[in-house]
Amino acid sequence: MLTDDFQQALNAGESLSIPLRRLLTETGARAAGIWECRAGQLGGLGFEAVDDIPDGVQREFVAATQVVPLSAIGLGIVQAVVNRSPAVVAADLQESRPEFSGNWLVRFQSPQSLSLPILLGDKVIGVLAIALSESVSPGTEPWTALECLAGSLAQPLAKKLSSHPGIR
Repeated sequence: MLTDDFQQALNAGESLSIPLRRLLTETGARAAGIWECRAGQLGGLGFEAVDDIPDGVQREFVAATQVVPLSAIGLGIVQAVVNRSPAVVAADLQESRPEFSGNWLVRFQSPQSLSLPILLGDKVIGVLAIALSESVSPGTEPWTALECLAGSLAQPLAKKLSSHPGIR
C-alpha cells in the first residue's frame, strides 16, 4: 500500500524516491514532492517526476524549491501552509517566474497542482504536492485519496523531523 511505503521510508530515514515514484504511477501524476515546514520556511525532502519531463527542468525545480520562504505566496506549497488547507494552482502560460507554481506546471505539462498541508494537530509540519495529469475537484475520489495520504504522513513525518532533520 502506498501509505505504508511512505511511512516505512519516513520511519527508516530512507529516501522518499520510491514512494514518490509509486505515487506518480498510481495516480498518473506528472510530478510530486514533500517539504518539511520549519522556522518560517519549507525545506525539500523529496521530489520525483515522470521520465518525459527534461532532467534540466527537474533540476531547476529542485534548486528553486529546496528552501522556500513562507513569503513566496505564488507557490502552491506555501499557500497550503499559510492557509492551512489544500491549495489548487492552474498552469499559467503568462507567468514565467520560478516563484510561481503556474510556471512550473506549464513546464511539467500539468494542468493543475494540488498542495496538501500535512497537519500534526493544528500545526502544519509539511506539504505533499502533486502536479496532476488531469484537473481534480474537492470531494472527488482522487482529491479525497490524496488528502488521506497527506493525513497519514503526519506521525511518521513528525518522528522523522525530530530524529533525522533534513533527509532527502
